[in-house]
Amino acid sequence: MPGSGQRRSTEPVDWVFPIIGILMAVGIAWGTGLLQGGENALRYAAPHQHAQTAKQTALSECAGRKGNALVECVEEQIQTAEETARDEQDLTAQQQAAWGSMFSATWGGIALCVTVVGTILLYQQIVLTRKAVQETTNATKAMEKQNDIAERAQRPWLSVKLIKLGPIDREPSGKFSLTYQLSIENTGIFPAISIIDHAAIVSEHFGTKDREYFIKHAMAIHAAYGLALAPGETFKTGITKLYIDTGMILASGLCADGSMPMLMIGVVYQTQTSTIPLCTALNIHPGSVFSAVGPRLRPVAKMILRKIMT
Repeated sequence: MPGSGQRRSTEPVDWVFPIIGILMAVGIAWGTGLLQGGENALRYAAPHQHAQTAKQTALSECAGRKGNALVECVEEQIQTAEETARDEQDLTAQQQAAWGSMFSATWGGIALCVTVVGTILLYQQIVLTRKAVQETTNATKAMEKQNDIAERAQRPWLSVKLIKLGPIDREPSGKFSLTYQLSIENTGIFPAISIIDHAAIVSEHFGTKDREYFIKHAMAIHAAYGLALAPGETFKTGITKLYIDTGMILASGLCADGSMPMLMIGVVYQTQTSTIPLCTALNIHPGSVFSAVGPRLRPVAKMILRKIMT
């Protein structure tokens, strides 16, 4: 899948900085412990060394003295050794505190570096993941589009041409009717079945509901009829009469809602693999069909046709 190669190529790099950080931390900790251990050993041995030094100094300095002079000399050497030992203990405590501070600062710096590196790597991974997701989404959309194109190619397509339209006649009953004739051609690569030619009046606010009405109205009226056309085959319908609903078109030539009437003429058909009805129709532009003095048809040459296909 798109982006998978990029994720695989960055996986070894993701481990380099954490491994280096761990090795540096281990090295610093080992070196610090080694130095501190050596210094502590010297500091802990210092009091004993001072005691031995004081003893040797007392033997050399106090030799030959007697009485109180000998006692004072020995006490002076002991006091000097004790003060030196206390100074060494204070230095040892200070050194341990300094080592502890340095150790804490070192670990804090290492933790900060690891955090920064981890944040950078996490951000890079998020960017790569988002890029991979986007590439996957684009590839999925492209595949769906290709599948849709392939699916739409594997079906019949009916082309409709208007051969005859009109005139409008007034029946003895008072109803108005018009006649039309169509030429139908299957330009697809699969047969079209249950083909029904139909016409209907719709308002100028044409939309999905009007197209659904056209399909349902055609199937309800002509459900028992229908023909089939093989790929490349052409069929010319007979002259069909459409009765105009004068309740929809007023004497002014407008619809009851004040909009311009539209004439929709075409075919409804199905495929051999689906029962979903399809539609190809000619939608005559508003205002170009009926005159302003009532349902009187204008010349066909002045009509504007718009093809609608599903």
